[in-house]
Amino acid sequence: MKNSTTLSLFSVFLCALVIAGGSWSMLFSTSSPDADSVLFQPVDFSSADGSFMEGEAESVPFSAPSATVGRSIAQGGSPVLEVVEPRSPFGVPAVSAIRRAAMKPKTETAEAGVQRGTVGSGRAQLLTEADGSESLIPVPEVSGGDGIREKGIRENASSEVRPALGTEPVSGDPGVHLVSGTEAAPVPGALGTAKIPGLDRPSRYGIDPTKPFDPVKENGEIFVGWKKPEVSLVLTGRLNGYMEPCGCAGLERMTGGLSRQASFIQQLKEEGWNPLVLDVGGLSPGVTKQAQMKFLATVNMLREMEYDAITLGTIDLAFPCADVLAEVANPGYAGQLFTSASVGLFEFDNKMLPPAKIVSRNGFKIGIIGILGEKEREQVQNDEIVYRAPRLALAKLVPQLKAQCQFIVLLSHASMEESKALAREFPDLDIIVTPDGPPVSPSVPEVLPETGQYVISIGEKGMNVIVLGLYDDDRKPLLYQRVPMDSRFPSSKKILDLMGLYQEQLKLQGLEGLGVRPARNPFMKTNGIYVGSKRCESCHKESYDVWKKSRHAMAWKSLEEATPPRTFDPECIACHVVGWSAEHRLPFQSGFLSMMETPQLKDVGCESCHGPGSLHMNAEIGSDTKLQARYRKALHLEARESKAICIQCHDLDNSPNFNFERYYPYIEHHEASSDDEDDTETEDGEE
Repeated sequence: MKNSTTLSLFSVFLCALVIAGGSWSMLFSTSSPDADSVLFQPVDFSSADGSFMEGEAESVPFSAPSATVGRSIAQGGSPVLEVVEPRSPFGVPAVSAIRRAAMKPKTETAEAGVQRGTVGSGRAQLLTEADGSESLIPVPEVSGGDGIREKGIRENASSEVRPALGTEPVSGDPGVHLVSGTEAAPVPGALGTAKIPGLDRPSRYGIDPTKPFDPVKENGEIFVGWKKPEVSLVLTGRLNGYMEPCGCAGLERMTGGLSRQASFIQQLKEEGWNPLVLDVGGLSPGVTKQAQMKFLATVNMLREMEYDAITLGTIDLAFPCADVLAEVANPGYAGQLFTSASVGLFEFDNKMLPPAKIVSRNGFKIGIIGILGEKEREQVQNDEIVYRAPRLALAKLVPQLKAQCQFIVLLSHASMEESKALAREFPDLDIIVTPDGPPVSPSVPEVLPETGQYVISIGEKGMNVIVLGLYDDDRKPLLYQRVPMDSRFPSSKKILDLMGLYQEQLKLQGLEGLGVRPARNPFMKTNGIYVGSKRCESCHKESYDVWKKSRHAMAWKSLEEATPPRTFDPECIACHVVGWSAEHRLPFQSGFLSMMETPQLKDVGCESCHGPGSLHMNAEIGSDTKLQARYRKALHLEARESKAICIQCHDLDNSPNFNFERYYPYIEHHEASSDDEDDTETEDGEE
C-alpha cells in the first residue's frame, strides 16, 4: 500500500516525464493522429457516502487478491469517459437507430490444430541455482509419439478464409476492390526464380519454392459480397510480442506482422471504410528487459497506426507501474490510447486511464469499455495496481453509453466463460471481444442465441485481423471477416523504421544490458565446449560439404540481410548460431556471444545438433580407443532425436510449412568410422 508521500514523489516523477517528454517510448514516437480528444461528462461511480457501490467501498491490490483492506475506489475523483472526434471530415449523415439483426446463432470451431508428441534428447529445462546462477538441465527422453517436443506444437492449421456473412454480390463497389485481394500486392524480396543454395531439388512442401507465392490463391479472397460499410471495426489482440514473422522460412509465405497490418489499415482509410481500430490487450511476450522494450516499441507502432483504444492485459500489467503509467500518460499522443474500467494504476486516476471511451466515426457513436477478468487479475503480482470488479464497473457504464451510442464494444481481457457471462448479464453490450480461444480466430463469429450479441475470439500473434462492417441498415447492421495478414499486404515503411529503431536499442543494450547471461551447459561434462564447424572439416569432409551447401550455413547471413537486421536480437540469435537454447533464448557457456568474440560459432553448425565437440576432438588426437568410442557415441544422433532438435527452431511460428520427412534429406549425412570399433559406438551419426 503506497502512502501519500510515495504518491507525491511519483507525481513529481511523472510530471518530470511529461515536461521533458522523458518516456522511454518517446524515442519511438514519430507522429500523432489528427484527432482532438475532449473529456466527456463524468460518470459518477460514487454513491452518496463516497463508496463505489453498495458493499464495494474498497479495492484490493493485485498482489493480495484475498485481502479485506484496500483503498477507496472513489479517491481521486469520478471516472470520466473520453470522446474522440472524427480524425478527418468524413461528414456526419443522419443515422437511424441500429438494431442487431435477428439471426440464428452460428458457431464454428476454429482451426486450432492438435497438441501432440514427446521430446527426444537435446531438450533441457532452465533452473535457477541457490547462488543465483542459471543452468539448463536435460529433460529425460519420453518414449512414444513422433518426437514432437513435450509441450506440443500445433499442426499446421488451415488458413482458409471463407466468405463474409454478406451474400449480396456487388460490382464496382469502391470499398471492395483494393482490399478484396483479387490481385496480390508485389512483395519485396520474393523468391521469384532465383536459384537458392540447397533448394535445387524437388519441393520440400509440395510447392516449388522458386516460384512466386500467391497469398490470395493460398488463403482466399476477403470481403466477398460486401458493400462498403459506414464504419469498419478492426479488432486485434493477443499479440504476445510477435511484432513481425521470423521470415526464416520465407516471409512471403508467413502470416502476421504489424507492418502488414499498418498497410491494411491504411488501405481501409484510403477506400473510405472509416476504420475504428481496437486491441483487447496482451501485447507483451513476458517480463524480461527485452520484453519491456518490445512492449513500449509495440505501443508506439500502434500509435503510428492510429489505434483508437487498447485495454491492458495480464502480462502488460506485470511491469513496474511507473513504466506502464509513463507510457499510458505519454504526452506525445493526442488523446488517451489505453482504457480500462477495472484497472487502476496506483489509484483510479480516470483522466490518465479512462474506464471507457466514446468514439465518433462517420456519424456513428461507438462506446468502448475495457476490462480485466477476475481470474486474470489473480495472475498479476503488482501491488501498485488496484482492481475494480468488471460487473460493478459495467453496471454504471453500460446504461450511460447505451443512451448515447449506436454500438457498445467490450474489450474483455478475460476468459471466454467470463466474457459470455458478462454479455448475458449486460445484454446492451453489442460486441464482446476476448483473447481467449483457439490460436487461429474462427472464420465466423459466435452469436449468443438468447441475445444476438457477437462474441469475437481474436486469435493469437497477429496472424489474422477481425473486421466487422457496420451499416446504417436495420436488416443487416453487421458483417464479419477474418483477414489473414499475409503478403498481399506490403510492409509499411513507417513501421519498419520503428522496428529498426527497436533493433538499434537492443544493440545499445547488448546481451549484458538485456540480462542475457550464459547458462550452465548440461552437456559440458559429456561433450566439452563448443569449437565451431570448421574444426570438424578435416576428419568429416563429406559431412562438412553437405552442411556448407545447406541453408544452415547461411543462418547468420539471413539475420544480417533481414529488414531490419536482427543480429543483436536474442530472440533471433538463438536459432541462428551454435550454443544457444532456442526455447529459453539464452547462450550456453562457451556458446556464441558476438561476431567480435566468437565468430567461429555463427550459423547453425555441426554442434547445434550433435552438441559440443571439444572432448571428441581431443580424444581423436590421442590413442585411447575407448575414450574415442565414448565421445563418438556422445555425438551420435538417431533420426528421431534429430527431429526433436529440429522442431525447437522449426516450429509453427518460425517455419509453418516444416515437415521433417521432407526437410531431412537435404542435410542427411552418414560417415563410417574406423573398422575396429562397433558401428553403434563409432558411427558419427546423422544431423
